[in-house]
Amino acid sequence: MHMRIIAGTALLCALSSGAFAQGEIVEITPHRHLTEEERIERMGMNTVSTVMLVGAGETVEISYAATHPLSCDTGPLRSNGKGDPQHLVRFALPAGSHRASIDLTTSPGWAPWSQNYLVACMGTAGSTAELGRAVFTSARLTTIVRVARKHLRLPEEYQASSAHTLRGYRIVGIPLGYIVLAAALFGIFLMSKLRRERALSRSLAIVLVCALGYQAWFSMDLVTMTAMHLRTWASDGTYAQLGSVEAMAHTIRQEAEARDIERFVFVCTSESDFYEKALRYFLYPSSVSRDPESLAAATFIVVHAQPGWYEEDGVLHCGRVEGPARFLQKFPDGSVLFAITR
Repeated sequence: MHMRIIAGTALLCALSSGAFAQGEIVEITPHRHLTEEERIERMGMNTVSTVMLVGAGETVEISYAATHPLSCDTGPLRSNGKGDPQHLVRFALPAGSHRASIDLTTSPGWAPWSQNYLVACMGTAGSTAELGRAVFTSARLTTIVRVARKHLRLPEEYQASSAHTLRGYRIVGIPLGYIVLAAALFGIFLMSKLRRERALSRSLAIVLVCALGYQAWFSMDLVTMTAMHLRTWASDGTYAQLGSVEAMAHTIRQEAEARDIERFVFVCTSESDFYEKALRYFLYPSSVSRDPESLAAATFIVVHAQPGWYEEDGVLHCGRVEGPARFLQKFPDGSVLFAITR
């Protein structure tokens, strides 16, 4: 504990003195999706530094000091102060005192005007970090055109969650629907000026073509996403973010009926409560909880995205959970089901 305080104090001194501002500039190109190795590595990390940046630009240069390598997220926030998970991009920062030049245009939510960016960095146990002064580099016209072309190729991603979401297409921060509407209105204006005798019918035709074109664009993405979901469902029984939840619920029901026991499930996970809520939906009205106080009443344990867990000689060790359990089944999404033995 004392060593962490000393390290943190040293970092603060470096920031306040500007000593590390002259350090090496690290060029960072974030990526949108975590690899499986990165996801597993992050399970053992904690958030060590968070900062809010406000500015406009294609890159931001930020000074930082860290005792260990960092795994960071950034992305623009919406007007209500909340972020969209689909707009997050990930990058790594090496340990030491450096200046990092981060390419912000890799986020699908990037826009050339001023936005609020949340930068959150995680590190291993015992690591400390401080994020300092940030300077934005204004977006060039060539960058805006390049990013607009890239955004045009981004598919609409369907996300399965408590509320199934479709975000709509955005081109450099502007909803594509607004762009289509503006194009339609401009076409109507030209038509009314050039061909007054049939302005109304031609104007309606322009609006209809624009609307059908937008729907056809979305339909192609919907077919692609549906085919992907059907393929994984047919091959391994997983479905998008829900993974193997439905198959797990079916197994729990069968096991509970065979042993004539109550269905009370404890979820051991380091992730959000999404998996717990999904399992509760498929097992309704059974109880599903991640609260350690409910463990005494549980009859099943689900291990999902929890680093460092293991089962040895009939004893399950999962986070703060330790007790007798019997292995039942491992599912394609990596989740493991145990029955509690008492």
